[in-house]
Amino acid sequence: MQRKHNLTLQEKKVLKLLAQNDNEIAFQLCLSVNTVKTYIRRILIKLNAKNRTSAVILSINNGMVRSQDFKINLTK
Repeated sequence: MQRKHNLTLQEKKVLKLLAQNDNEIAFQLCLSVNTVKTYIRRILIKLNAKNRTSAVILSINNGMVRSQDFKINLTK
């Protein structure tokens, strides 16, 4: 059974960028790093995840996002 997690639109945007570091997320979304950290804390709480990796896995498993939705920068 899929459980509903009430993530805001902005939290979903941050969730899809979790594979990147906080500075990169902040730059892409035109937010401060502290705001990004706040969104990440809220995401972890709402998903009951211990870390970013768990949040990504839980969000995929719960059908909140597709694995293709995650933005990963492999050009470094």
